[in-house]
Amino acid sequence: MIASVNCKRANNVHNMHMRHDAASAPEGTQSIRRAISLLREAAEKAPGGSWRLSELAARCGIDRTTAHRILKCLVAERLIMRSPDGQRYRLGPLAFELGLAAQPIIDLRSLCSDALTRLADRCGDTVFLIVRSGLDAVCMDRREGHYPIKALTVEIGTRRPLCASAGGLAMLMLLPKEVRRRVIVENARRLATTTRLGVRTLTTMLDESMAAGCGLSHDRIIPGVVAIGVPIRDFRHEPLAALSVTAISERLGTTRRPEIVAMLRAEAAAIERALQKHDMRPTRSE
Repeated sequence: MIASVNCKRANNVHNMHMRHDAASAPEGTQSIRRAISLLREAAEKAPGGSWRLSELAARCGIDRTTAHRILKCLVAERLIMRSPDGQRYRLGPLAFELGLAAQPIIDLRSLCSDALTRLADRCGDTVFLIVRSGLDAVCMDRREGHYPIKALTVEIGTRRPLCASAGGLAMLMLLPKEVRRRVIVENARRLATTTRLGVRTLTTMLDESMAAGCGLSHDRIIPGVVAIGVPIRDFRHEPLAALSVTAISERLGTTRRPEIVAMLRAEAAAIERALQKHDMRPTRSE
């Protein structure tokens, strides 16, 4: 770990945006980075979803010929699966197998399990544990209360741009200003293929979250749905994960929001204290 704050921030920017440096990287490194980019995008539709070649290429900023060549190799290695008609791609079985073998130093999902259950029981809405993975937010776990949103399809393992969830916004708030800006620009580029969330809208969402003191998404991601998130910090006091609550707008209006934020903060603080008790420091994906 680099002691200098400035060096640490520079490393964060580099790690989160390595795909932007691919053009100047050695050929072998460039291909690896492009393959990782394709895998990340494929994971965003998991579980069960799939992409067309043109969609993956556009979202990764790779020409179709190059994307097809890399995907062909990933299919051969079982990291990617191709649909029977050859038109769509999704994560393959080897990705799942590798995930099972990657044991974290601290099992964050188990550590947060009771907190999720308590929150769902108390508020009655759907509660999520979100972890940061570079430019993305990944749903690690969730609980449904007695009033869940049946149409909400954020399953465990779902990967979304960091700006596209209250939990992601809660973590983004704590990152350095230059990193926040880069995340917004890159997320907007990816979201442009499927939504109308541009740089201006994502910046407004971040500004509203910072003003509220918590990750806040109301009606912009899913019409009629409000979500609130608070960060979980690691031993460096950097965002490791987030807890969030999602509900229909009528159940999470401005009057009730402070109560939910207080619940989330109390559970997040307890989780942070539990993390501090571990001798080994938790790892997080950059």
